[in-house]
Amino acid sequence: MTGHIFISYSHSQDRGYAERLAAYLASCGHRVWFDKEIIQGDRWPQAIRTNIDSCAAFIVVMTPEAERSEWVEKEIDQAHHTSRPILPLLLRGARFFTLANVQYEDVTGGRMPSPNFMQHLRMIAPAQQVSWPQIPGFNGTTHSPTGLPGPLFQSKPIGKDRTTLWGQLAVATAGLPILPLLFSITVLHFAYFANFFILSTALSVVFGILSTQQARRHRRKPRLAYVAFLLDGIWLALVVTLSLTV
Repeated sequence: MTGHIFISYSHSQDRGYAERLAAYLASCGHRVWFDKEIIQGDRWPQAIRTNIDSCAAFIVVMTPEAERSEWVEKEIDQAHHTSRPILPLLLRGARFFTLANVQYEDVTGGRMPSPNFMQHLRMIAPAQQVSWPQIPGFNGTTHSPTGLPGPLFQSKPIGKDRTTLWGQLAVATAGLPILPLLFSITVLHFAYFANFFILSTALSVVFGILSTQQARRHRRKPRLAYVAFLLDGIWLALVVTLSLTV
């Protein structure tokens, strides 16, 4: 088998995640190979080496147990030796010292890879159209993933990324209280300013929350939402100060 994705992981601790990852990749149309079971004998190391040499991408699940694993170390060495594209996934602990110069994907907590990671993976190992996800096994046969969690096989659309849009609205509404301050606060009634502040801040918080949710869904940082929340905090401090002085 060629053009597949090889998954390297620690058998002692990370088999469950490796199986879920394999099922997820298969549901996205990728062919996956991983040594699901520990097989003794001379033919098994040869099978691993053959599948590393012929893989389109080499994914290693980084955990402290995997870094101490002799087999994982050998598999990484073989991937380096054959110039396979190495895509590390950080599940627990810290990134491997031997992969310090390779960008990794953070999947702590058992998350699946992000859409950006999957897009990069498709450029390296083009996905195929499949009617049902199948995971190639060590003996060349395919194993049905029906025993694995169902939601992994549902490719739900993420939708359009509106993180920036909601963030811009959050910043804009957070900046509205500056309008009354363009005039003298002694001329305007303080209650009017307070009501204006409450309305604009409420809208800003709502837009900020929407931006944060979108950013989390698309694995981004809601920087504009952070700016809006900072402005809301400044206005809150100002209103409290004015309420004590007016």
